[in-house]
Amino acid sequence: MRASISFLLVCALGALPVHAQAVPDHCADPARVTAALRRAYRALGEADAAARGALHDCASVVACGSVPAPTRTACTTQLMPEEWGFRVTVVPRAASGAPAELQVNIDTENDTAHQPVVSGNRWALGRQVAIVGVTGHRLHTHGGDPARIAWARFRVWNDSGAALPLEVLDGVFISDARETALPSVSSEVTSLPPGESELEVSFTAQDAYQSWNNHFTARFRMRVGRQVLTPRAEFAVTRVNPVHR
Repeated sequence: MRASISFLLVCALGALPVHAQAVPDHCADPARVTAALRRAYRALGEADAAARGALHDCASVVACGSVPAPTRTACTTQLMPEEWGFRVTVVPRAASGAPAELQVNIDTENDTAHQPVVSGNRWALGRQVAIVGVTGHRLHTHGGDPARIAWARFRVWNDSGAALPLEVLDGVFISDARETALPSVSSEVTSLPPGESELEVSFTAQDAYQSWNNHFTARFRMRVGRQVLTPRAEFAVTRVNPVHR
């Protein structure tokens, strides 16, 4: 990370509820923002090896107190002030293998980072095509049957100006570090239209039980035109306690 970090400060807190107005305006303190950025990028880079390359030039576009404009061509960083510091969200530039989003809490009083989260949704880029996973949400009951996961969603950008044939070749289901080959994968979509669209891939149902901080994703090889792309989608599985009457 460069010693000097340049950033665009956009403080747009507006009218807030009475309880929220007590939050200090950390966005008005450039030194605090700069230190928080350095700490956040360091913590996220250490949390996931794939995140390190994705954090390049992320300090070029920083919005403090507001949401940066979405873009696939640049990395953006959002800082939301809290009493203890900032909630930091980084959206990397689209690149194959890069996570869709990263988050971390920065305690600026103690210069510490807490709860780094790196999205399991990963980009796949080809010539004039980009695909990234969309988080799927599942629930299951504590002590009951696991959640069943049988499809994954993706966002797709086809910049070629023409429809491109699509074929899902194969896939794996990943539970933490354990990979299971999927015997059957398919999609009703067989052609990607120009512009932005969504894609759903169905597969043989897999069990997912949330015991403690378990991570679930699915990775697929897709032939788009004459190129093969490998995006990944994550699943947020929540365990809930049964209701006793």
